[in-house]
Amino acid sequence: MNPRVTEVVTVLILWGMFLVSLVLPLALGLFFLATGALFMVLNRARLDKVTLILLLNISYWLFSGLLVGSISPRDLLSPQFFNGDGRILIGYSPLLLFGAAAIQWSNVDLLVKTLFHIALAALFFFAVWFVTGASFLSEGMAGNYVGFMTSHTGGGTFFGALAVFLILFGHLAKNRIIQITGWLMLIPMLAASSRSSILAFLAVSGWYIVKMRNPRVIAGGALALILVTASIPVLFPHTWNRTLVLFDPALVTSLVEQIEASEEFEPTIRSENEDRDWNLVGPQHNVLARVMFWSYAVRRFIQSPIFGIGFGRYNDGSLELSGIDGFVYMAFGGQKRLGAGSAHNSYLHILCESGLLGLALLLWLWSSIYFRLQAGSREFQNWRDMHALMVASQGLVVFGLFAALAGHALAAPSLMLMIATVVGVALAAQRSFGARPG
Repeated sequence: MNPRVTEVVTVLILWGMFLVSLVLPLALGLFFLATGALFMVLNRARLDKVTLILLLNISYWLFSGLLVGSISPRDLLSPQFFNGDGRILIGYSPLLLFGAAAIQWSNVDLLVKTLFHIALAALFFFAVWFVTGASFLSEGMAGNYVGFMTSHTGGGTFFGALAVFLILFGHLAKNRIIQITGWLMLIPMLAASSRSSILAFLAVSGWYIVKMRNPRVIAGGALALILVTASIPVLFPHTWNRTLVLFDPALVTSLVEQIEASEEFEPTIRSENEDRDWNLVGPQHNVLARVMFWSYAVRRFIQSPIFGIGFGRYNDGSLELSGIDGFVYMAFGGQKRLGAGSAHNSYLHILCESGLLGLALLLWLWSSIYFRLQAGSREFQNWRDMHALMVASQGLVVFGLFAALAGHALAAPSLMLMIATVVGVALAAQRSFGARPG
């Protein structure tokens, strides 16, 4: 395939995610991506092992959904499906193209430059929002900078992933402009008030310190984090207050009470008397609602631990389960909803819908990606920019896996399209170049 095709896909997908509320750039990117992937299949291109594992995951998801009736063949042609339960297919789709593509160095160079320029655009629009309070950049919420994303969580994880890649790549490639821009990207990340992105960034920081074992990295990283932490209550009081809630001693008591109150909870059951629609036992609505979602997912997983209740069934109502309760107990009947409702935790959501088998397949995919990148970082130890690409891509994997603890990040296109594109280019570069001195 002409490397220009993969360059077009890279630019449109990444800018399309940044401008996702405008729809057109992302739609064009997905069109070129699907066309390119089809071209690869028709030409019998050799697929990367990672892509084969992804196809195994996709096959399991679709088979499970079709088996229990949560999706139908017609849904696979429906935009509503891909904006709901099928979002996970969109999120991983770049791997279908990059998993078979041969690329040139210009593809890698364009990837880095695109991410850098997107970061500059994000900082520019943040400045506009910070000065004017423009509602179209804040999801209608004065305390959150969302940019052109559709939610503060999507915005926070997108900006956080940008920060991770640029900081790590800039540090290892000794490009101070890229590295500094990456640190500046923490500003829009924090302004989005996404606690999952903060958790994920801290996890990457710890991972990188352990990986490098360099006193200068430890000292520099610690200083940067201290400065960032000190600035949050001044610049982003809304983010600071939302984070402090997590350390409120009263929250522990509320969590226990909420778990007990969630025994009969179902995501589709709504109360007419509460703004949040559910029986929450305390004022920390965001946290306690997650506890309810998690409790429901765990309850369904315990009922059907091997295969789950069926792909796409988490947000369906009036479920009718059949089989052996506690072993294989799947929801073959229910009120079908093609929505994006989730357990707000990727691991619990996968366990609920796809069971231990589904989680094992997904972790197999991510561990294969991580260790391939690890091997690539050693292989290209003497090629500075390639080494930087491999390690920065690893950092994105770590970011995504930790962001998944507080949201269904592993199925969210706002994060997965970026990670899948970067990782896809990195793996394609590993296949295309082989070890050689830079």
